[in-house]
Amino acid sequence: MLHLFLERGALELILRHMNSIIWVLQDNPDAYEPMVDIRLYKSQEYVDAEMWAYGYMRGVELCRAQWQPLFDDPHGLIVLF
Repeated sequence: MLHLFLERGALELILRHMNSIIWVLQDNPDAYEPMVDIRLYKSQEYVDAEMWAYGYMRGVELCRAQWQPLFDDPHGLIVLF
């Protein structure tokens, strides 16, 4: 699967985009302004990343026993985050 990703040039495009972000940040760090969106859920506002994290943890809870070894291992927590 990874070889298809590499063959199609996707990695090159991603790296080019990453490098352009780095150049902008090095040249003018104040130009960076994160793009965030606010979602309303059950009368409470959430930043997009909060809802993603909430969904991620809901997915983890579906098979908590399989995830538990990573939660128990201090080095495993690095993989999760």
